This record gives sequence, C-alpha cells and structure tokens, in this order.
Amino acid sequence: MGKSTESRKRSILKAVTYRIICIVSMLVITFLITRNMNQSMFITVVFQTIQTFLYYVHERIWARFFPIS
Repeated sequence: MGKSTESRKRSILKAVTYRIICIVSMLVITFLITRNMNQSMFITVVFQTIQTFLYYVHERIWARFFPIS
C-alpha cells in the first residue's frame, strides 16, 4: 500500500469528533427512552467506558494474533 495522506493530527481529530457524536447520540437516545437525564448520563458514561475498554481488548487481540509485518 502507498503512503497514507491522512495525517496523525487529522486522524486524532476525526476519532475525537466521532466519539463526541457517539456520546451525544447515546445520551439523546437514552433520554428519549428514560425521560430522565441522570439515568441517561449514567447509562451513557457506563456504556462508553465499557465500549472503550472492549475496543482496547479487541486491539490487543488483533496485535497478538495478526501482527503487522
């Protein structure tokens, strides 16, 4: 593959903005279901924390079983 035109700074910015979109959408959806902002915030924080941890585990599994040559 050729050299990526995506800069690290741009990739980080895209990752951060994507996470913000995920967090806000989760908060809105849970609020629409629960009609309770405290519950919605709690659910969102817990879910996002678990999701981040699982992503890390997923990355480590990939690194172990499918190393970059």
